[in-house]
Amino acid sequence: MTQSAARSWFRETRTGLSRCRTAKGSQRFLSTFSGRLCALSNGEWRNVFDAFQHDAWRFKTQPTYIMPREAENVARLLRGEDKPAEHHVEWHSRVKGYLEEGKKIGRICIVRHPLTDYQRYQSAWGIPGNVAVSEDIRVLDVTHDEYGLPVGGQDWWIFDESTIVHLNFRPDGTQIGREIHEGDVE
Repeated sequence: MTQSAARSWFRETRTGLSRCRTAKGSQRFLSTFSGRLCALSNGEWRNVFDAFQHDAWRFKTQPTYIMPREAENVARLLRGEDKPAEHHVEWHSRVKGYLEEGKKIGRICIVRHPLTDYQRYQSAWGIPGNVAVSEDIRVLDVTHDEYGLPVGGQDWWIFDESTIVHLNFRPDGTQIGREIHEGDVE
């Protein structure tokens, strides 16, 4: 799908999603958050992601992520094995493509010490490779100070400073859905 087609799909679909709910007052979100959240299927999520024009930022707060495609690699790291040569090549290819199109992509990873096994895996295998392909990654240690930031467990992506997608997880780190925020991004 071209960027133009993805943007058109997003504009047409955004207000027509039937899986929307009002989020004001929800315990899962900041008390200042209000608006509507609309569930995204995997295909819808990919279309929203691919439609960004300038920059995409991920805010990661979970101490652990249960990602089926990463489970074996986490186990390999914990066994002291070497990182496979093909580690994250698909993601690295996507990041390179975004950069060639003049887009920026990055993430802010919130951590607390001691690091979880997953955070150790990301620090040793994930982040270095992502930085090598020019993804902008920043790690913020909130062990002793949260700096007034909303680090209480809600992950999200923000695209072009105007579109926010909440990533919802179970306490064990399993992703259970994505919801696009319709309302003020502030």
